[in-house]
Amino acid sequence: GHQLVEATGVFKSMAFVSPLLSNSRSFRCGDDKFRCDRRRFKPSNRVRSTARRISMGSDRTTRQSGVFEDSNPGFIEISGADRARFLHNLSTNNIEALKPGQAQLTTVTNQNGRTVELLTVLAGEESLSVLFSGESAESLYSLFDMYDSVLLKMLSATQLSTFSSLQPRGGARRRLTVQHVFDRFIFPRDKVAIDNRSDKLSVISVFGDLSMLSDKDVLTPEPGCFVQTEMDDMSVTIIHGSGLTLEGFTILAEKDNARKIVSFLTKSGFGNEINEDEWDLRRILDGRPIVGRELTQDFNPLEAGLWKTVSFVKGCYIGQETIARLKTYDGVKQNLYGVEFSEPVPVGEKLFTGDDDLRAGVLTSCVPDDDGKGIGLAYIRRKFGGAGLQVHAQNGVKGVVQEIPFSTRTLEECADEVAK
Repeated sequence: GHQLVEATGVFKSMAFVSPLLSNSRSFRCGDDKFRCDRRRFKPSNRVRSTARRISMGSDRTTRQSGVFEDSNPGFIEISGADRARFLHNLSTNNIEALKPGQAQLTTVTNQNGRTVELLTVLAGEESLSVLFSGESAESLYSLFDMYDSVLLKMLSATQLSTFSSLQPRGGARRRLTVQHVFDRFIFPRDKVAIDNRSDKLSVISVFGDLSMLSDKDVLTPEPGCFVQTEMDDMSVTIIHGSGLTLEGFTILAEKDNARKIVSFLTKSGFGNEINEDEWDLRRILDGRPIVGRELTQDFNPLEAGLWKTVSFVKGCYIGQETIARLKTYDGVKQNLYGVEFSEPVPVGEKLFTGDDDLRAGVLTSCVPDDDGKGIGLAYIRRKFGGAGLQVHAQNGVKGVVQEIPFSTRTLEECADEVAK
């Protein structure tokens, strides 16, 4: 049941049921239509090998199995005829080019081109589903708060009255959800409705061979796509990719079913369930940035190695002018890298190189590994180099800058990744 009604010129969602977790068995990925009971895709071997680029603790990259449940994700559904245009104009990638059944990463930036959030967008037949960090609502609010002045110049007197009524005041700002934030950019007569389903879903990341699902009579998606299917008689959505460059897949499941699905996966040979610390170590080894660490309004998505999330041929979006200049004039001054230290180093430490203690960068993440070393991510200034650079923290702990597989730092690297 999906219904849109118009209230004061703004479309709102009524009696909404997520198409990603419905009982529907038919969908499209690109131009191909297929059904769960008729067609099963073979897993692709085009996943980029972690071992190819990573040298940071290469022995630990053998941790290529395991199951991790994120029980506090951010998840919203955007429906209505203008849904693609709405998100297209608010993020860096070409959302309007997505076809039903396809998935894409995109970045939300502020008016200065600085990073606010990394989104995973799933295109359904009648809605866009958006995954993000469950902790980013405040960051997204600050973006729109700063952008108010630009919007107000664009609004007519009639629109201004409607827009002002959407702005939360006082303590309401601290309780703001991403749904409310996005609501602020729905103009009168926009056919867009937003449903916040963050408290209803769990996201399960699975590391392992995708073909193992076929043995369990579970439909598997092609690269860049997702499927709706059943797993142990429970409705789920399966997205190709683990969220890292390690081979695997991601499951969206109703929160009430999440523990049963985790149990099913561990018993099916996908390894043991891992905790948040182990997940964070894998994330750092892979080089995936997250909100509050690498993704803050101190850095832009090109510095964070998120070139693959940016379209340079689409129309305008918030921060587009700044990001376009960075690309045109080779203006990226620092890049995200891995760093392996002799011991853990506090996050936020400045990193230096040479006997003259020249500041080379700043540490954004760091966790201990099994050997007691510190495994971290840091932004390193380009003029000092990259992988292989010797650095030390303010407290004297030494480290070596390492390559990370998740990053793309040029358009050529993005093309290479697509080719694989």
